[in-house]
Amino acid sequence: MTVASRTFSLTVSTLAAASSQHASRLIRDFMRDEGQFVPSIALVDGVVLALASIALLVYFIHHIAESIPGRHRPPPHRSGGAATQQAGH
Repeated sequence: MTVASRTFSLTVSTLAAASSQHASRLIRDFMRDEGQFVPSIALVDGVVLALASIALLVYFIHHIAESIPGRHRPPPHRSGGAATQQAGH
């Protein structure tokens, strides 16, 4: 979580610095040039990668939650059955 928040904050601060230094020129060039567009394959790839990232994040959180021992989960069974456990007492 820390890595994600730091990456996001660094990205936003970099974009803010770039836009403050080149804002008027970038906006003017962007508004003037109507021929630029993002190819549809790039949009589809972006959406697919975003959905895959969300799915992997959910799986990771579930895996971590399952690996933490707690009271809600009974202890694992030992092989050998009840007779072996009683003989050891």
